[in-house]
Amino acid sequence: MFVKEVLARKGNEVKKVDPEETIEVAAALMRLERIGALVVSGADGALDGVLSEKDVVRAIADCGARALRMKVADFMDRKPTICSAEDTVAKVARTMTLHRARHVPVMEQDRVAGLISIGDVVRDRFEEMELERDTLRDIALSHQLAG
Repeated sequence: MFVKEVLARKGNEVKKVDPEETIEVAAALMRLERIGALVVSGADGALDGVLSEKDVVRAIADCGARALRMKVADFMDRKPTICSAEDTVAKVARTMTLHRARHVPVMEQDRVAGLISIGDVVRDRFEEMELERDTLRDIALSHQLAG
């Protein structure tokens, strides 16, 4: 399965935050939207980075409550792992594991076309395994009936 198929199923809406916004506003947006990361993008629409729950926790651990008033740019991942809609989900899963990335922007022509999460990857792999299991069971049953 390809990343584009995952995006077709889940949608390609991406929640974004400006790099000049505060950590408090970004955290509130993640809570409101029930998501684990935001794409960081300024007025030009380019990918500046990714801010995840992990980054927010690190900011608070490092700076205490004052981190909430600090900028997203101070704590975001400036060089996030990225992928293409044409990549396989298996390739993205390997990349996520290698780079310990839970959220990966999907890029098309220097623009963010979606965001794939580790949850999306696990769900896809699980569905793929269920399909394989069901297919093998059907094959075994047809052989039993024919034999």
